[in-house]
Amino acid sequence: MQNDLNKYFSLKDQIATLEAEIKRLEGRVRAEQKAKSKWKSKYEAVKPEAKSRRLAKNQKAYDMIAQREAGEIGTSLADIGRECGVNYGTLKHMAYEYRQLIRN
Repeated sequence: MQNDLNKYFSLKDQIATLEAEIKRLEGRVRAEQKAKSKWKSKYEAVKPEAKSRRLAKNQKAYDMIAQREAGEIGTSLADIGRECGVNYGTLKHMAYEYRQLIRN
């Protein structure tokens, strides 16, 4: 009987210890998630700048394509690509879209 009581209280102490450990670990997980959210929000605050640079390059290329189609400049699509930093395939598609827009 005494042995059974000792086992019972021993198990009860172990359970209490494990529950305290679970609470401590859950607190750490919450703290890590908050820290991650903090850095993620800082990253997202910087991220739009990179996107706007890409859009600026594409807009400059689109403007040069418009000038090229109007006959104002005599550069090729490859030259526009090198100057703006845009792929040739992207420029071909932009030029196609521009011509379709002008025709309609």
